[in-house]
Amino acid sequence: METIPPNHAGNRSNNSESEIFNPFWLSLVSIPFDLKFDIRHVTNLVQSKHLLPSVFKPGEEVSTKENEALVHTLRYLLDSAKSEGKNEVEIKVKLTNLEINRNISIEGLTYAVEKLNELTLESKRNDDFIYIISFTYLVSLFDAAILDILRILYKYHPETLFHNDQSVSTQSVNYLQIFNADSLDKLKDDIIEKEIYKFGFKSIREQLAFFGTIINRPFFSQQIEGKPFLEDIHLIGAIVEIRESRNLYMHNKGRINEQYFQKIYEYYNSIKVKKGEPRPEPNFYLPNIGEYKTIDSDYINNAYQVCIKILSEIAFSLIDKFVSKKDQEQLKKQDEEFNPMIEN
Repeated sequence: METIPPNHAGNRSNNSESEIFNPFWLSLVSIPFDLKFDIRHVTNLVQSKHLLPSVFKPGEEVSTKENEALVHTLRYLLDSAKSEGKNEVEIKVKLTNLEINRNISIEGLTYAVEKLNELTLESKRNDDFIYIISFTYLVSLFDAAILDILRILYKYHPETLFHNDQSVSTQSVNYLQIFNADSLDKLKDDIIEKEIYKFGFKSIREQLAFFGTIINRPFFSQQIEGKPFLEDIHLIGAIVEIRESRNLYMHNKGRINEQYFQKIYEYYNSIKVKKGEPRPEPNFYLPNIGEYKTIDSDYINNAYQVCIKILSEIAFSLIDKFVSKKDQEQLKKQDEEFNPMIEN
């Protein structure tokens, strides 16, 4: 469904007898659309991958598949030599006008295989560089949108500042901050931004759980009856995996580590299930430790769908919490170009 933002929400319509204006509603319904608008840059970047000229001269390209085949062959020779108890392996290399026979120790061949495999993986990662930077930008846009939702919530419903953390109410503001503030509104904005900054360091599970408490619906559980917030447990699993994949490329050059698995299984192990029922498992492919996380156009497209779905669920759930159904209907009617961004 094509998404159209509410350009004039709250303005008087010819068909409306009385006008209402709700900036909280207007700001929230714009969040998913804003991500869709910004994502055009990612789309253009991904599409440009097929248009970029090669950095190699003709004939100089390095074939990742050929390297993988060579690694596989050398590993076969290495395993065969080990099983036969040999200390050396005879390697024959035939070039255009030269043939080389050389005996290589098991230790030397092991090192060569590991090094070549590492270079092959790095080559594959570099081939996907445009996809990687596009993906990390997409997740950055999602993170910013989550904080935008919180900023809107705190601005128009500041009581939610104390909903989940009573310690906030005991925080003090020093005299210097008070006298340096241009106005009371500016002082309030500074306090809100301070809380938003701290919120940004929370895990995605903690962030989503916070919104669940605001909406007063369970975050994720198969044990609690009633419609939970973000009831698709694999949708949450997917965004946990997406965040961790971004972290891999931000902090570990894209190589899978223990933390990647830890964060994913922390979520799945925390899901409460009915007695006797099996605990859900991730429904997506999990690479092995040490491998590079594959980022391609299909993965980016799926990540985008997950991000837009979660943002829409949060935004419209908050609207349902704080804006009456009657007002919602009138606000929609007041903007003739408005189309719902999600089906409820």
